[in-house]
Amino acid sequence: QGRTTPPRAAMATAQNSLLLRLPRKDRAALLAAGESVQLALSDVLCDAGKATRHVYFPVDAFISLVAPIDGKPALEVGMVGREGMLGAQLALGVATVPLHAVVQGQGAAWRIASAAFRAELARSAALQRLLNRYLYVLMAQLWENILRKNATWKPSAALLGEFKAFFRLDADERRDCDYFS
Repeated sequence: QGRTTPPRAAMATAQNSLLLRLPRKDRAALLAAGESVQLALSDVLCDAGKATRHVYFPVDAFISLVAPIDGKPALEVGMVGREGMLGAQLALGVATVPLHAVVQGQGAAWRIASAAFRAELARSAALQRLLNRYLYVLMAQLWENILRKNATWKPSAALLGEFKAFFRLDADERRDCDYFS
């Protein structure tokens, strides 16, 4: 699950988009709680239904998210690269991960133990806000993908209304979401 990179090399690789959006003080505290690692091709970072041991912020690696399907080959449902993180469900208080995560592109990442990440999340309002926005974007992308891939499926008016109401944003929230574009 990754080998540790020497500290000097680690500082040169802190180029994850989420990490860079944190205020310098919050970013430094979060990175101090973790370590820079090199992820190797086919490393399994977590298994579906198991407790999350670490969160990962890829720098130049990418991670495939795979959904297990009973009796059938697993289905890739997403990727995490330098724009995001693996383990964001911890921000929602959910310890287990619903998907299998495997390295598809080797490279550097920041790895932080779950307990240390939760402690930083409790301490940093900026990290909380950033992950709330990140999770919103992930949910919106999921919805969009469902609609695109299932052109014949149409959500009920009630479901569509609930979705629109839940994600109705004021001007400040829309600006925050554009932060990721």
